[in-house]
Amino acid sequence: MWEIQNSGIVAVLAVILGVLVASCNTDTQSPDVSAPVFQRLDTADVMIAGDPGQLAFLGPDDIDVYLQLNNSYGSVFLSPKRSDSELEFSLPDPITKVAGQCTWKLIHDNQVVLNGDLSILPQTGAGIIMESYLGPKDIIAGDSGKAMVVSFPTDPFDNPLKDGTPIRIEERFKGATESVIDSIHELINWQYIEPKTASGRIFVKTMAENSPSIEMYTDVGSGAGTDFEINAERNHDFADGNQVLRLRTSMIKDRFENTVADGTMVTFHIQSSEGASLYTNATTLNGVAVAKIVHPEAETRWKISAFIAGVATGNTLELYFTSAVEEFPISFSDEGQILLIGPVMGFMGQLVPDFTPVEITLNFEEGKKDILTLYTRAGHARFDANTFLNKTLPTHIEIRILGRTKTFNP
Repeated sequence: MWEIQNSGIVAVLAVILGVLVASCNTDTQSPDVSAPVFQRLDTADVMIAGDPGQLAFLGPDDIDVYLQLNNSYGSVFLSPKRSDSELEFSLPDPITKVAGQCTWKLIHDNQVVLNGDLSILPQTGAGIIMESYLGPKDIIAGDSGKAMVVSFPTDPFDNPLKDGTPIRIEERFKGATESVIDSIHELINWQYIEPKTASGRIFVKTMAENSPSIEMYTDVGSGAGTDFEINAERNHDFADGNQVLRLRTSMIKDRFENTVADGTMVTFHIQSSEGASLYTNATTLNGVAVAKIVHPEAETRWKISAFIAGVATGNTLELYFTSAVEEFPISFSDEGQILLIGPVMGFMGQLVPDFTPVEITLNFEEGKKDILTLYTRAGHARFDANTFLNKTLPTHIEIRILGRTKTFNP
């Protein structure tokens, strides 16, 4: 009896399960709706920058569809121009004039139905723009430094040319021309301009295909000067404090025999036999420096040397200067109040020039002294003793003219 009841329950459960399964199958079935199909009509995946560009597709004409374009500048969405079942998208200038990779996506109902890539190459048919720079503008002859020329060749839309594009670099120096072929690497090309051993101007030109750069140049200047010679020019050897001594260098050159640059400073040092030091400077012109200095006012010996600070030195000269005046008379006026000096005669027996200095030293008791300076006129000088009325008279007077000294006691 129990077995019969169990069998009946199992049968009922089986029927119920079958009904449920059939019901579920009926609920999950949906209408057969097919997705829209699009087909690309054009097959060009490469174009030249600046050329008109378009993408065309074949698809249903009763649904909304958009084209998304992405390049290095950003993204843009385009609507199609429809003709029956053809969809045509015209690419805008911000896309077609920018070289590089451009990706596109055809979008319907927020879903990407087609996608691809478009390669845009630089426009070289309309000419290349050569933007080149050369520097520095001055280099030193020899191996002290180099110049460099850097080129950024672009198409008319400012797109850099692709890596590997040949670049010709041409140099011209003193009538001789040299050239080298290089290529673009990572958007630019650079090349050293080696200095020459001779001074002058190097002209440089770069070229991509048939498009040259502007004219560029760098100047090769002379290097540091080397040791040189000096000589002296003077009208006579008298210490008259009037004539001019000219100190002249030989032509100063660098180690490659290039004349040093104009304006190179040369310093002349003069050491007198009394231990005094004098300095005078001169700058070079065409490699030669000329300094001028007035003769001393007393008999002496000068040792003269010259140097370019920290760079080069010259030889040493010794010049002797003898006294320019003869013995001169001194006297007092009849009243004894005016000290008369002169006539003062020069080395040729001539009167010394007007305004020749006369130094008078007045020595007093207790070591005090006054120093006065008079100037000659027509070879004479006068000193008024009335200056000392109501004052202590000097015990000793010393008169010095151009190194010649005379003393007396009043």
